[in-house]
Amino acid sequence: MSDAPANPFDADADADGEFLILTNAPGRYSLWPRFADVPQGWRAVHGPCGHQEALEWVVAQGDGLAVGGARGAGFGGGSTVAV
Repeated sequence: MSDAPANPFDADADADGEFLILTNAPGRYSLWPRFADVPQGWRAVHGPCGHQEALEWVVAQGDGLAVGGARGAGFGGGSTVAV
């Protein structure tokens, strides 16, 4: 077992935490922990709310979710996936 702190961007890291849903200019979404500053080029469109509610909100929009935190769309690579 690792003593490393949980990554707040991992789905299982903090199921009880609060999240924002962010969107960027191309219309991609990202779950974002409430405590973290919103990155430049992104804006909050929903929340704060729990992890499950955040996921359900994104799915209801019928669009994609940026994967990999800030890396997902214009922050150093990564990928996006449709939800």
